[in-house]
Amino acid sequence: MVTSWSRRVMRYPVRMKSSALVIGCATMASGCARMSALDGDAGGGIGDADTDTDTDTDTDTDPGDDVECNDEGWTLETIQDGKVGERHSIAVATDGTPTVAFQNGGIIYARRDSGTWTSETVDAEYGWANGRSGLSLALRTDGSPVVVWLRETDGKSTALAHAVGSAEGWAVFRHGDELTATDSMHAVDAEGSLRAIFADEQLGTMHCNNVLDPDGGTMHFSPITTERATGVAIALDSVGLAHASFRLDYGLVVYASARAGGDARVPEWTTESVGAGDSIGTSIAVDALDVAHVAYKYEGDVIHATDESGAWVPEIVAEGPVRSTNVALALGADGEPNIAYLGTGELRLVTRSGGAWSDEPIAAASTPGRVALVIDAADGAHLSFVDSSGLRYAKACLRE
Repeated sequence: MVTSWSRRVMRYPVRMKSSALVIGCATMASGCARMSALDGDAGGGIGDADTDTDTDTDTDTDPGDDVECNDEGWTLETIQDGKVGERHSIAVATDGTPTVAFQNGGIIYARRDSGTWTSETVDAEYGWANGRSGLSLALRTDGSPVVVWLRETDGKSTALAHAVGSAEGWAVFRHGDELTATDSMHAVDAEGSLRAIFADEQLGTMHCNNVLDPDGGTMHFSPITTERATGVAIALDSVGLAHASFRLDYGLVVYASARAGGDARVPEWTTESVGAGDSIGTSIAVDALDVAHVAYKYEGDVIHATDESGAWVPEIVAEGPVRSTNVALALGADGEPNIAYLGTGELRLVTRSGGAWSDEPIAAASTPGRVALVIDAADGAHLSFVDSSGLRYAKACLRE
């Protein structure tokens, strides 16, 4: 339960003046009892696994003109032609290979090898819950993908599902057939365990993990707050502790962190108010010093906030309007924040260097939707977004 901050206190962002800013189970008895019952029901989908060996592939063998850098200095490619679902997520392997998970009739995983995008089906009949969100991708240290999404069960409930990919195919697991989850996001720790955050209409904002069973389906649930949230995001720090951000229904962006020590399966959480925010997806990242950074939208502008001074200080880093359903935050090799968003008719990236922010265009993008961003080990930016032609991929040709 949220107890460490006043729920009605709002922090409003400071408008930065910079010449370089170029605008072109222990605490929630009923919920934990419910989760325990679900976890012990062998017939209810908790821990039940099925292996999807469907390896049919759809290969785009003709990248066409998208192999050249555009005028803004970005390479653009098509991952999937035509209409696709709004939710997608991107991750990059240690060798710099980009991978993307997305909706397209089912849950699809795509990988770029030698200039060619090849896709495969993770779950063909996922039963997507209408009006609900939640799809994310992360890679283990060995490169194996882990995908988390929401899967409709009976027309009104939404289970949390996850799949682990290997050379043999996809092992798919489903958790909590009686959940009413509306949004989710996850990360993977150094041991390959899944750490997820999800928003639920009945339970509030929840965390779950499989720290004792990373290759199986046993999932442990714990509450962060009983209040309803949207725009959930999660990141892990240098010792594997989870940090989360989300927006409560009444407009407050919240930061939550798992306390060190205790039971790793059901960690206790502390929460702090970050500032007032609009109802789109938040994003969070943790730097090498374990300082948390949160990005979100407020009154149409892009906001970055950090507590490195000991208190949360929101600042306007790009003037809107933001047309995307989220803003995507990733940290560069130097720890500096990068924030992607969809502006009016174009995909844009906000970066900070030497304390100054710049806002640059990447490509035309006329379809409002979600944007995903990741920075690789060589400090290269990779993005996925949806436009009128389908699901697109962008990579910086050269990072200064």
